[in-house]
Amino acid sequence: MSLRRLSSIPPPAGALTPSGAYNRQISLLQAGAKQGDGTTLPTSPFVVGVWAAIRALTAQESDKQQQIEQKVSHLVTIPFMQGVTQDMLVSYEMDGQVRTFQIAAIEDGSDERQFELRMLCAEIGQSAQ
Repeated sequence: MSLRRLSSIPPPAGALTPSGAYNRQISLLQAGAKQGDGTTLPTSPFVVGVWAAIRALTAQESDKQQQIEQKVSHLVTIPFMQGVTQDMLVSYEMDGQVRTFQIAAIEDGSDERQFELRMLCAEIGQSAQ
């Protein structure tokens, strides 16, 4: 049995995400018009090539997030940047397939010290489970 990477363990409340956990490059897309199913279409990139830590939430963590939105499935953490809003989409490529997430909530994960942003997201599109 292989051991988990220490950087994949979520930080406790108030602690910063280890720099080794930022292992995926994402794009933040400004959302466009709403579709009939309630999702939004991307119109233009807000920022491309941001390093992020993406972690699927466990059932227990998802239960805690039910107050925010029932579809929340992933936690995406990026270094702090101004201008990120809840109506944006997160996109990244994994195994040749583009995955897209809609941001449900954003929090300053470092006790509002502006070091990182934690985004609770729901996967949208064909690859969503």
